[in-house]
Amino acid sequence: MKALDIVGLTLAYDLTFESIQAAVPGFESSFANFGTGGSNAQTFRYEGGPWPAWFFAQRLGTVAVGLAVTLVAALPFNWFRTTGGVVEKVRRRLPLDETPPETATQTASNSQTPTDTADPAVSPSPVGDDVTIPPVTRRGAGGFRRVLTMELRRLLRGQPRWWYLGAGLLAVVPAGIALTGGGTEGAARGLLSLVAVWPLFVWSQIGSQTARHGIRPQVLTSDYPVGQLVGEWIAGCLITIVVGAGAFAIAVATGGPTALIGVTGLVIFPPSLALAAGLWTGSPRLFEALYLGLWYIGPLNGGFVADFAGVTARGTSLGVPIVFAAVGVGLVVVAAQTRRVYTNLG
Repeated sequence: MKALDIVGLTLAYDLTFESIQAAVPGFESSFANFGTGGSNAQTFRYEGGPWPAWFFAQRLGTVAVGLAVTLVAALPFNWFRTTGGVVEKVRRRLPLDETPPETATQTASNSQTPTDTADPAVSPSPVGDDVTIPPVTRRGAGGFRRVLTMELRRLLRGQPRWWYLGAGLLAVVPAGIALTGGGTEGAARGLLSLVAVWPLFVWSQIGSQTARHGIRPQVLTSDYPVGQLVGEWIAGCLITIVVGAGAFAIAVATGGPTALIGVTGLVIFPPSLALAAGLWTGSPRLFEALYLGLWYIGPLNGGFVADFAGVTARGTSLGVPIVFAAVGVGLVVVAAQTRRVYTNLG
């Protein structure tokens, strides 16, 4: 089993156990801490001999396996598509894409070439000749409510089935636990950490759709150029509320009304960061990179400075989620002003 010790803590503990006992008599119940430790931590000096060669071989083997797994995962991963490099050369030899780039280019060029029997002066119609399109008499029909509904549908459309299943379980199961009085503070923190990452790929669609889908001219010339942006943000907040409803119920049941501080930060900040980063870069990548780093430091590992979800008691008492919520609102205001500037320039 030592060969399967990925982190290496068990191996290091076995090799340093005698030195720990010499420094701290009676120590035999827990692992040594190779980090900062707690308030009662004691340090010790390792007086043993050199570590055996098999330990370094095991660590190097773990690194080799990790690099191999990364390479295998990089082959079908086309997020950062490149035209050269080892990975791209291997990709070309494997049937990883449904449509090869050469075929797609050829198909696109063929679709733009008129057939021999078609009239060159007449452009092909995407609909049949017997289909009529009703005239648009009111561009603002439905108002902002219709914009918000469409943004909700857009954000939720296309997610894999397992995502919907997980979101439903997160929303319903914890709520049932809270109603039966079975929730604990530890369970609330774990659920909040999960809620803080589950809608990641829903949030990442916010803000960048005009650039990714090439619809900026249509949005900027519509009746709701800024309202569409705000509709995206509100839709993201509403989805967060629905997915996290159960976790929020347990948090309030175990932590009292002060838990609403964390709920505020978790509901407002992620969609706000996605909106600003997506609008300014035209891509979800910046948001995903920044947000995953904040989530790893804060909600997942309890770093109160980055705890925008109110997972830690210290972060909640210091009002850290409120600060993140305020920053989120500021990002939305700046993003709306940026959209307004684009609209005036257009």
